[in-house]
Amino acid sequence: MAKLMREDDGKDAAGTSMIPETGPTAEVGASTSVEGKDGVASGAPEVRRRWASGLSLPTLGLIVASFFLPTVQVCGIDEPLRGYDFERWVYPLYGAAALLFILTVAALVRRHSPGRVMRIAALVSLVVCFGTWLWIGWKTLVLPLRNSEEVDWGREGFGVVYLLATGIMACLLILRGMSRGDGWQRWHHFLASYACLAASLVFYSIAYFIQNHGAVELLIGWDMFAGAVLVLLFIAPCASWLGRD
Repeated sequence: MAKLMREDDGKDAAGTSMIPETGPTAEVGASTSVEGKDGVASGAPEVRRRWASGLSLPTLGLIVASFFLPTVQVCGIDEPLRGYDFERWVYPLYGAAALLFILTVAALVRRHSPGRVMRIAALVSLVVCFGTWLWIGWKTLVLPLRNSEEVDWGREGFGVVYLLATGIMACLLILRGMSRGDGWQRWHHFLASYACLAASLVFYSIAYFIQNHGAVELLIGWDMFAGAVLVLLFIAPCASWLGRD
């Protein structure tokens, strides 16, 4: 009788056990939570990658703001040209900066690395920016080479090397971001790729200014854009370095 009582102990009338089953416990360090939860230290790689991504927000914000500020003053035109007065081929660079800014803020607010949808949206914007890069190459290289007798081969050669370097680096960073690393590391590669593509517009502006020296004046909008792009070119690799394990 006592044996039967011990066997029935912990079972209800239906014969099912009333003792809850326990599943396997998670390994130490397997949590993907954010800082301040489940014992994740503030110096953890994931946290450092997240804060490093936040360093890009001021530069992206300045690029977006420069779209509405006086950028170029052309002789013979009373009003200065702003970002939205340029040819439409330039718009993708400003649009991509706005999109990357919004997506980065959203990811930081969620305290989680950008998801697949965010990465696809960023990737599409970067692919569209390659159209701007091709347009800049056409304007600065192909058109002047039509009249080869008046071409300054030193300047054009530098332009070829510069544009090829920015385009190739942007492609490599996109491919690396698509294939390796976690969410934040991929995001750093996308930001660096955008900085390389935006740097091509900085080169085009400088080349146009030199070619039309005295007739064109670069204003605060261009200063903000060029300065933000150069800082972003420095921040993006630093963010990857800060996020190392």
